[in-house]
Amino acid sequence: MKHGRITAAILISGILTSSGILGARILIDHTCTDASRIPLSVLDSVRQLDILFYHRFIGDSIMVGFEDLYGENPSRYDIDIAYEMNIGWFSGNSGIGHKSFGGYYPDVKSANFDELMREQHFTDAVDIAFFKFSVRDFICKDWWGDIPADTIWHGFYKPTMDALEHDFPDVTFVWWTAPLSDRWGNDEKEIFNSLVRDYCADNQRILFDIADIESHDTLGQPVHDVEGFEAMFPGYGDDGILPNDYGQKLIASAMWWLFAQIAGWNGGVTEEVNANSPELRLDHEDGSIHYTMPADGHINLAIYDAAGRMISKPVCGFSTSGSHRVYWNKQGLNTGVYFARLRFEQEIRVSKIIYLR
Repeated sequence: MKHGRITAAILISGILTSSGILGARILIDHTCTDASRIPLSVLDSVRQLDILFYHRFIGDSIMVGFEDLYGENPSRYDIDIAYEMNIGWFSGNSGIGHKSFGGYYPDVKSANFDELMREQHFTDAVDIAFFKFSVRDFICKDWWGDIPADTIWHGFYKPTMDALEHDFPDVTFVWWTAPLSDRWGNDEKEIFNSLVRDYCADNQRILFDIADIESHDTLGQPVHDVEGFEAMFPGYGDDGILPNDYGQKLIASAMWWLFAQIAGWNGGVTEEVNANSPELRLDHEDGSIHYTMPADGHINLAIYDAAGRMISKPVCGFSTSGSHRVYWNKQGLNTGVYFARLRFEQEIRVSKIIYLR
């Protein structure tokens, strides 16, 4: 996150925290792969985010997918990407910084990600962070994974992610299922993926379900291996593990969808906004709040921190119809996520603020 910048995204309802919009989880699956549906204004908001992606080799393929999307439509899919960057990269750039780790050891990967966030202080620099396991982290013949899936979940992944979300509420952490093969070794991954899905559904976590994306063909039909487990659709990969050109772009498109929803997009669901609805937006330059009233009436405009605590109430009382601008007192506030909430009669508008001192 950079100094002297405020970014914002409009939410119709809810408060976004590191565990998603309260009362509504974010799930990215095979139905979320058409990035052409994302409004350009939302993509512009995504480009202002600082994102850390920690991965093995499949992550490199996904980044190629981002580059391929950019090559097809530069005006829509332009985003800064840096490989093996240090924390200083985020001080002058926004976009995706990705780092890879060696070996296929889920305990080491979990510990390294935790160290990256805590001891290398990436939590001070990024808005969104996540890491994923590799196909070969799981027990399978001819591969060197030797840790059961439930141990990977209960012993490494879940405690690492839970602790980071608890300790760093201003960072949005994204949970991932494990990627699949199109041939074998999917039994252990299905155990792990079921645990991830159930936990994220029950606890309102943000989930990028790469396994669901890979295990549905181009018509949206589920794909299974010869043993009946979820498997990568062969059309998405060339060697049974790494995504091919089509698969890379498919997953990259889903990641655009992920970032768009974190930025406040509702996934293209039609919203009923009538003539009596107030409007709320933020000025990126000076941090002022603009609101438009459809009629005279009583309004309540308040600012909340990421924990849901009200820290300021710029307006509470009668307001005339038309456009208005107010400034909120940011003195003493730390860099982080805040929310402007406007209530008029039964209508509520919420705008996410990323405040950077």
